[in-house]
Amino acid sequence: MEDVIGYETRDPAILNHVCSGYPRFVVHDLIRQLAALWSRRLDLGSNVVWLTASRRAAEELAVYLNPVTSRILEHEGIWGLAHSENPEVAQRARQFLQHTGGFLSSRQAEDQLVKAGLLDPEPEDSIPNDAHRIIRDTFGSDLDYAQPDSIILTNSGMNAIYRAFQAASDYQRTRGRTIWIQLGWLYLDTMAVIEKLGNGPGNRRVITSVEDLETLRSVVTECGAQLAGLVTEAPSNPLIQTPDLEIVADIVRSAGGLVIIDPSVASAYNVDVFPHADLVVTSLTKYAAWEGDVIAGAILVGDDCPQADQFRADLARNTDPLYNRDAARLAFQIGRAPEITREIDRQAREVAAFLENQPGVERVYWAEAEDQLANFRKLLRPGGGPGALLTIDLAGPLESFYDRVTLPKGPSFGITTSLLCPFLYLAHYDLVSTDQGRDHLKSNNLNPELVRLSIGTEPIDAILASLDEALT
Repeated sequence: MEDVIGYETRDPAILNHVCSGYPRFVVHDLIRQLAALWSRRLDLGSNVVWLTASRRAAEELAVYLNPVTSRILEHEGIWGLAHSENPEVAQRARQFLQHTGGFLSSRQAEDQLVKAGLLDPEPEDSIPNDAHRIIRDTFGSDLDYAQPDSIILTNSGMNAIYRAFQAASDYQRTRGRTIWIQLGWLYLDTMAVIEKLGNGPGNRRVITSVEDLETLRSVVTECGAQLAGLVTEAPSNPLIQTPDLEIVADIVRSAGGLVIIDPSVASAYNVDVFPHADLVVTSLTKYAAWEGDVIAGAILVGDDCPQADQFRADLARNTDPLYNRDAARLAFQIGRAPEITREIDRQAREVAAFLENQPGVERVYWAEAEDQLANFRKLLRPGGGPGALLTIDLAGPLESFYDRVTLPKGPSFGITTSLLCPFLYLAHYDLVSTDQGRDHLKSNNLNPELVRLSIGTEPIDAILASLDEALT
């Protein structure tokens, strides 16, 4: 935990040892190397250089930083942006690219460095021919999605969320509808997209509990003809709570709103949210890319979305595409994703049962918890399960448990490696580090000391033994 706090407070003694991290939070070393090469080749001096997934991403970043003077760059088919050295501006730029999934692919950076003679190519198993089609066909078949050709592949799950929200907002704005409802405490960057990149102050309503249908009805009535729609997760991150999507969708749609749903926590392999969504957004970084070495996302139009054709055309034109080599690597893995997901489901159930009977654990949040099971079962696909995530409220101090547990530690989920993290310290350190922030978290039923655990496919006895030792 001392290292976690050192990372969050930018302690050089810790940061000097951090050579990689989750790619939207820690800029990949290959991207940093390519940015340095650009600085030399384009004579950019001390300017800060950001390499982006597309021209559109670079242009949006320039608008976001306005009135700061910046320069859009293009070199050998790759886009970026440069601005004068300024830590505050650099922080804003980094956060924008983090929220929107706008960073350049590390594999694309690698290819450029190989081309420049600065790296040797790293071999990996992949299916380079027709990779995008293979992903769409395989994913669409696994989900019984009728139109796999219309699946929009994006360079990250967050880019899928951002672009879907953008398309829906643009459409609703033409109808005078600007207010979005956030249902539940959602993932950090999803909340940031709605709050910071939506329609400005006063156009977001937050309903903390996904189960608070009475407040949802009241807010929808209050919004009236200004209601644009609702964004939610099913289940939510990190409390793994599932709304009654049938009722939620009916309330919102009957008032003219659109519904955007993210099923990434349990995975689209486990839950079917299509009947209740106009747009489904999901991270393929989880479950589909089960080896944990690809960043990717997808947008799918819901079964009954009346704007389906328009959204498909807009999204195909405006999303930041999945880079070819990322697609080739994902195509190699995605065929086994249902099998891997079933194994993760089985192990998650065993770990949940173990933790629920430990005196060192106050509560376990998971998709099949007793108070969540009814709503979750309504979405469950045949043979589906709870997904990888379990969130734990400990009876004792977080630090002693975290420091003792021997499982791998990291912020992702849905891969074959188990990962444990002090989630709110990583996602909301600004809140856990102040009394006011901690009170805010607690008022939203979030224990600042909660632990999020993603179950992998290691031998179950090894997972349970590690947890048992740390809880003893």
